Amino acid sequence: MKAQMQVNIAIDELFGNIALYAYNPETGRATVRVEAALDPVAVIITFIDSGISFDPLAKEDPESLYLHP
Repeated sequence: MKAQMQVNIAIDELFGNIALYAYNPETGRATVRVEAALDPVAVIITFIDSGISFDPLAKEDPESLYLHP
């Protein structure tokens, strides 16, 4: 049950980020592919979109905003 909750939260977070940042203010397509295996137990979830790419390394460090107002 705990693993299922963690997967659900991750899916919600990823899909929300695609909707808010990859296409905003426009709309677009997103594909979610889910693969499951029994031995060993595993789930692979792949999100595919063609929205605006995001590079977290190109953003300013959030902590630096507080250090240099």
